[in-house]
This record gives sequence, C-alpha cells and structure tokens, in this order.
Amino acid sequence: MISETTRVGDLVVRAYAWPVLDIGVIVDVTPHCEKELEERGIDEYVIKWSTGGITNELDCELENVEEVYEDLKAAYGL
Repeated sequence: MISETTRVGDLVVRAYAWPVLDIGVIVDVTPHCEKELEERGIDEYVIKWSTGGITNELDCELENVEEVYEDLKAAYGL
C-alpha cells in the first residue's frame, strides 16, 4: 500500500501483479466515486502505466516503486 505522503508524479507498481513490474506514474488524485468511500476519505489514484494504459486505483492496489526495489534488493542480496 502506498503511504499518505504519496503525490502526483510519484512512481508506483501494481501491488497485485508481482510477476510483472508494471511501473506507472500518478497523474491525478480524485475522491472515490462511491459516496460511502468518499465520505471515509478514500481517494482514487489515476495512474498512467508504462504499457500505455490509464486506470483508477485505490491505495491498497499500489506500492511505491522505491519500496518494491528495496524489497527486491533485500530478497536477492543485491
């Protein structure tokens, strides 16, 4: 999950697609489209992916690319 300090311009990867590191950049942050979640302060992140697609993602669906890189370095002793 990304942190509360994550902002437009940060690089992220999909948290649920570890076999493939699809890197994207946050291009916008918007209130969630569902009223109940919007009232709870949950935002949607608009991501432009390196594969060319643009999607809306929740914070739990994203990881900061720096954190993933550090995890991979530790896992493989790099």
